Amino acid sequence: MKHDPRISVIIPTYNSGPYIAESIASVLAQTHQPTEILIVDDGSTDDTRAVVTAVDDPRIRYVAIPHRGTAAARNRGLELATGDYLAFLDADDRWRPTMLERQVAVLEGEESLVCSFTNFVRFVERTGETLPEQFDYYPELVRVPLAPAARGDALLVEGDAFVHFIAFGGNPGLHAVHHVPPDSDRRDAAQRVPHPMSGPRIRRPRVPARQSRFYPGGSHGGPSP
Repeated sequence: MKHDPRISVIIPTYNSGPYIAESIASVLAQTHQPTEILIVDDGSTDDTRAVVTAVDDPRIRYVAIPHRGTAAARNRGLELATGDYLAFLDADDRWRPTMLERQVAVLEGEESLVCSFTNFVRFVERTGETLPEQFDYYPELVRVPLAPAARGDALLVEGDAFVHFIAFGGNPGLHAVHHVPPDSDRRDAAQRVPHPMSGPRIRRPRVPARQSRFYPGGSHGGPSP
């Protein structure tokens, strides 16, 4: 593993003008700074472009593509990313400041890991109320074979993690930090985006590191309670 790995943050967006500045700010506030921030606009018709280009940071790259859906935007980000690690963030969500630092530390300390995903909480856009932690919605996680990580308070999912999660119909780790092997073909990696849990071992921390916006029409539910 690298002492100072390059991190590519990929933010797919579609008509997220009211929220994306806050998402970008949460990336820029990270204690472990990313190398590049790829914002892939999936054909937005609002002011997303203006909001993004108003942020003055040379690491931000705005890429516009025809509207084909979130998966296509993520795949385009994968094709363009240059980092040793790939981190995905929805344009209406935000990270807590130590998210990248904690995830990369565990990945750097465990050579067998292929990706890391975090616990998270939803917050209600209208009221600011914080809902229960995401892992509380997946009681089946107690049946997944786990082992303590070498660093931090994370747990390692043993065996083929995707098989474990598909068995109970859930995938709590879509927003993951993925390790990119040096000899990998990123175009091939892009084909695996819908299944980020696959691989020999993955890691999940117990403390929430991401906050997901809960509002009508959002990616994490609605209408607001």
